[in-house]
Amino acid sequence: MNTIWIILKVIIFTSFLTISARQLYNILFFIYRKPILYIVSMFFLNILFIVICAKIQDSNFVTLTSSLITFFAITPPKKKFDDHNLINEIYTDMGIEKGALKSKIGRIAYILGGLMGWLIAYAKVVNI
Repeated sequence: MNTIWIILKVIIFTSFLTISARQLYNILFFIYRKPILYIVSMFFLNILFIVICAKIQDSNFVTLTSSLITFFAITPPKKKFDDHNLINEIYTDMGIEKGALKSKIGRIAYILGGLMGWLIAYAKVVNI
């Protein structure tokens, strides 16, 4: 029963985090065209998720697994394009300069936020 409960928590937390990350991308990146705000929001999204999960549960496995699955869920699949500038042209037409790069930086900020959240929530001071 404990294993089923852990799997259920991973599914629920991953769904919540994935939906939140995708909506941040849709609203901040596309609708409001604020990529810097998107990058900062992705950083703080993962920090808050890990810190809150550390306070409400005792399993860091569920938190780490949900965060990693979400990262892979929000990463677009690799596609082979003959013209790599096509994506940047689409972003430029929308009014976002270097949009593909800023989107990648947002995902990197998500990972860095996870590392920072992990340090805040689970690091312990050790005296040598």
